[in-house]
Amino acid sequence: MSKLLIVNEAARELGVSEAWLRRAEGRVGIPKARRNINGWRVYTVEDIAALRTVLSPKVPEEGRPDMGGGQDDEGARP
Repeated sequence: MSKLLIVNEAARELGVSEAWLRRAEGRVGIPKARRNINGWRVYTVEDIAALRTVLSPKVPEEGRPDMGGGQDDEGARP
């Protein structure tokens, strides 16, 4: 059986706050956490991997198209 992480351990692994993880539960792409016998949220290693996938940016910063409007654009309004 996989090691189970409680919410503070899972949040630390993901680099998010415990509050964020609790609020995000059940929202788009974030599955509801399982509960242990005491009613605490628990996450498996597989859950953490799935959450990392949801939280990772879809397009790397260097691969994002320039949308313009920056300070260095020629012809930009003052």
